Amino acid sequence: MCWQGQVGAADDDTTVALVTPAVNQSRRVDIFMGTLAGAGGWAYANGFRFAEVPVEPGARIISAWLSLRYKYHSGLPVNLHLYGEAADASLPFTDTYTLVHERSRTAASVAWPISTAPASGTWFDSPDITQLVQEIVNRPGWALYNPLSILVASDASSAQYVDVWAYDWSADLAAKLEICSQRSPGRKQGLAWVYRGSTPAQKVASTGAKGVLHWGYNSTVAAAALEAGLSYFPMQFGCAQGEASIDESAIRSFVSASPRFQGLAWLAFNEPDSPVQANCTPQQAAQALRKLDEVLRGGNNPADPTAKIYCCGLVDARTWDVYLTDLRMAYVNTTGQNPPLDGVHLHLYNGASNRLDWCRLRNKLDGFRVWQQGQGWLASRPIIVSEYGVLSSSSQYPDDSQRIAGNCAAGCDCGVLAGMFDAFQQRSWVQTHLWWATYSDALAAPPGETWDTGNVFTDRHGSSLTDPVGLRYRELSR
Repeated sequence: MCWQGQVGAADDDTTVALVTPAVNQSRRVDIFMGTLAGAGGWAYANGFRFAEVPVEPGARIISAWLSLRYKYHSGLPVNLHLYGEAADASLPFTDTYTLVHERSRTAASVAWPISTAPASGTWFDSPDITQLVQEIVNRPGWALYNPLSILVASDASSAQYVDVWAYDWSADLAAKLEICSQRSPGRKQGLAWVYRGSTPAQKVASTGAKGVLHWGYNSTVAAAALEAGLSYFPMQFGCAQGEASIDESAIRSFVSASPRFQGLAWLAFNEPDSPVQANCTPQQAAQALRKLDEVLRGGNNPADPTAKIYCCGLVDARTWDVYLTDLRMAYVNTTGQNPPLDGVHLHLYNGASNRLDWCRLRNKLDGFRVWQQGQGWLASRPIIVSEYGVLSSSSQYPDDSQRIAGNCAAGCDCGVLAGMFDAFQQRSWVQTHLWWATYSDALAAPPGETWDTGNVFTDRHGSSLTDPVGLRYRELSR
């Protein structure tokens, strides 16, 4: 992916005259880079800030450079040094913030000797600054769409300067930055592990998946997953019997089987809004949730005080908000407190007619987040997309697997895997996303549920990856 950004505000480029005291000139119509000659001369320091840089944390930078619009030079050569600002989110170049020459710099730098005058009124490019941008996006605090700045220092060995146009003269002539990058391997992806008894955990891990669920909790399965380097998400599937849905002894036995089973993120319920899954009312779910929390984290003898609980595995996007609102009211009416949730888990699917439309899936997720952020008891909590994919049968839709993998004309109904991988990566509040599925056996599935077009493996043993879905999943995951 290549992106070109441009300085977009008056305080996003600057010249600082290094006199005593230094003078910040962020509202100049032009930028002096170099050194002013003469007995009373001084060096200049400069900065160019670019907002909303669409590069993921840790992405591999392939190439990067500045482009500036030439105005004038006082003489050649002009010897400059380029740095990145060593900051997670660079601030504008106002007097309120640290002046450009005093800002922290990247360890990497690039020499820029300008020995030939650009043609009048043309753009000219810096040397490649890949290593500067790479150092910035590798920072632990760097996030997608953060701003970054390129800093310019003058070499006093040449007492000349080059003059380029600033944003204050013309937004169209302001400095540009082009970055070509390769997306970083996925870090959030997982798989719905259908045949956990016959598909080895190591096979699942070989896809590049980072986590698994299997609609329950089992110490043998959990140990195998963790040994393979996978995150394991235990699930309390049912809630239709209220408190009686929670098997306290089974939960305690699971948690006590290994210290590694403590501090896990528990997924409370599987599609309680579906009559063919958990099928619980919000009131029943509230009762079961209270008991699950009591067993894991409450009372005098909590099984695992460090456990996290995510609710509720809802599948009908039209009523996510209604169900959670009713659950909260039922919980408050019983306990006088809000549900003690660490996050939300959701299932993300479309109907048959728009099953491949990943833009629609993304918009559903964003719409829920907008609602969630308006709920004080849920705001800012992370989301686990505990199932998503394309629910279709290869016998009915033989081309769907190719379209899932992106072997089709670009658009919202092509490339759901890549489209949603990117959407999830770009949303810091999505903690994990688990694709349906490792393998769904069309012969063994219930009628109406032969949803095998999204299979990552060719069989329940994980013998090989499917072509194209499994291969595409691994490509996106590595």
